[in-house]
Amino acid sequence: MTWHIEVIAGLDRGKKATLKNGPVVVGRDQVRCNLVLSDESVSRIHAKVTVDASGTIFIEDLGSTHGTFINGRQIYESKAINMEDSITMGNCQLALGWAVSVEAEGERISQSPSLAVLEIGRDPSNHLVINDPKVSRTHARIECRTDGYYLIDTNSTYGTSLNGTRITGSVLMPIPSWISIEKYQYYFDGNKLVTEQGVTAAVINASSVNPAEALRISDVLILPFRGSELVKWLVGCLLSVIPIVSLLVSGYQYKLYQKGMEGYLEMPAWEDWKNLFVNGFFFSLIRVIYFIPSATLLLVMTYVAAANVDFTTVTFILTILPGGLLSMMTALVLPMGWGRYAASGNFGDAFHFTEIITRIRSVSSHYMKAIAVIAVIFMLMFPIALIPYVGMIILIIGAFFISIVSGIIFGNLYGLSQQPDSKLN
Repeated sequence: MTWHIEVIAGLDRGKKATLKNGPVVVGRDQVRCNLVLSDESVSRIHAKVTVDASGTIFIEDLGSTHGTFINGRQIYESKAINMEDSITMGNCQLALGWAVSVEAEGERISQSPSLAVLEIGRDPSNHLVINDPKVSRTHARIECRTDGYYLIDTNSTYGTSLNGTRITGSVLMPIPSWISIEKYQYYFDGNKLVTEQGVTAAVINASSVNPAEALRISDVLILPFRGSELVKWLVGCLLSVIPIVSLLVSGYQYKLYQKGMEGYLEMPAWEDWKNLFVNGFFFSLIRVIYFIPSATLLLVMTYVAAANVDFTTVTFILTILPGGLLSMMTALVLPMGWGRYAASGNFGDAFHFTEIITRIRSVSSHYMKAIAVIAVIFMLMFPIALIPYVGMIILIIGAFFISIVSGIIFGNLYGLSQQPDSKLN
């Protein structure tokens, strides 16, 4: 399976040349050109198409008489191109294509897993494992959503490219598309992800999405007490008491959200510390930004109440009530905002409030039940935390327990809210 440049309109329609063996020179010269065109408006040596080390494809005009155009605009220097670009030389229209070995696909298609979420990375736990030190442990993933297929770079070190362009966060993939991760390239036709050798790595389609069923809260509550999960819980408790290092715990909650989205009732391993720290920082920053309005309102109204000569307890309560209500509303929305960030890896997505509210409404009864359970756990912890010495230890253990439970539950509900039939109420 290789890239090629093909004439899709004009006198030489159907002619193509592969990029597998190096640069392709386009023109009328039969000796010096790889793709020979007969159109007289094309120069003898018209343009050159190359692929660099990262897999990005460039086209360069070689001083042609009538010029080379990309999407109707003439180019005067080397320009990156992708499958969506229309290239014009004289009266010919060209485009990039991806040649696939159908026979090779057929040999492996029946063995390929059918997935709604495909995780890609160096870690053996991924669906598609790329054993290369330049590939991050959790590098990228492809998600099937109601509005199409999304490619998501999960804060990888060296990046992920879609159709020759490096992406950040979550990007809707045109069909077909090609995906570059370091020197590895994959073709996605809207159903199959195929390697350069023509082997089908995975089948990704909406029919493989798990049934719209929420994880049972009772099962999630006992999860941290199960075997090796207990050790992961205790590791999180120890990390949470160390300043700055505690951001790793927030990053772990990010991974818990992703486990919940996939419907997995398990806790992730403590690994990939760099990404844990980075995601933890943004997770914490999202919480701070969410609560800035309510905290500001509480401070201002408290100052106003305290400055009032007729200050009474009732006056104080009435004054701080708006800020308190805003804080409660913020606490209701924040879990789904975190879910949106964990799903895309894009920080700004956590603040798309219209979509966040829509997702909450689509799973509202399950969502409010989860909020109630978390609130009850908080209320049970409060009096215990007042016990001298022991209370502080229990508070630390309980706080991370809440992070585990809420991460998986709300991650699961966010995943369900993406499904076409996500009305679970």
